[in-house]
Amino acid sequence: MHARQLAEFAAWIAVRSEDVVNGFDGQDPDVLQPFWMATQNRNIQWLAALKTFQNQPTGARQLNPWPALEVLMDEIVVAEILTRVWSAMLVAIAKKSNIEDSATMANRQFIDHLDVRNRVMRLMLAHQVQQSLAFNRMNLLRRSVEKWTDIFLSLLADEESSRPFAFDDSRFIEYRQEQMLYDQSEAVERVEILLRSMALAMRNQMSRWSANPDLNRRVLDGVIVCLKQDVFSAIALPPSIAAIWREKSHTD
Repeated sequence: MHARQLAEFAAWIAVRSEDVVNGFDGQDPDVLQPFWMATQNRNIQWLAALKTFQNQPTGARQLNPWPALEVLMDEIVVAEILTRVWSAMLVAIAKKSNIEDSATMANRQFIDHLDVRNRVMRLMLAHQVQQSLAFNRMNLLRRSVEKWTDIFLSLLADEESSRPFAFDDSRFIEYRQEQMLYDQSEAVERVEILLRSMALAMRNQMSRWSANPDLNRRVLDGVIVCLKQDVFSAIALPPSIAAIWREKSHTD
């Protein structure tokens, strides 16, 4: 599974955040554990890979790590959209369902991902001169991810839960205020445009390769298992996620 698919799913659940949070009522808190385990395993893999790249000799052309490193950095940067959106929703779930572990897990996962992302930023800055093209592309991707994250966080029903996870607080507030300018039909149309635009942007800006497709799939499974089937329809899911939803339903 590609990280851009995680971003598409993050946008989808952000739009339906109220249904997600309300649908958690009566769920066993242990249902959150698969997501926690999957994200921890992926963080370990990311850190190990970054450490390997940092120890690579830079003078030997045949050992040039940058093509593979860019794929890894793309994944870490873009996967943060789901990390922030789902963390905000876990905080909202904790408030509504009185599940303290939900908020603790959200904050811990957010901090862990932030640490890995900061390592990526330091690595980019350290090689800015030698890898100027890669740096410029990654910097554009980073800025795009930050903008899209704040947009979809602003769509979450609970502002108090989502605001701490925004990249730019003033931009987040601006997006929240902008939503008030639309009536219901205009808001629905705007959301559809945003979803399509974000999906297109991720496809155009990212590498087509995935660094950890299996681990990304497990992270997504960890979120999907928290969603009640009677609340969500596979028809409404992004096309890339619908098949996974049907597979989960069949397994259940």
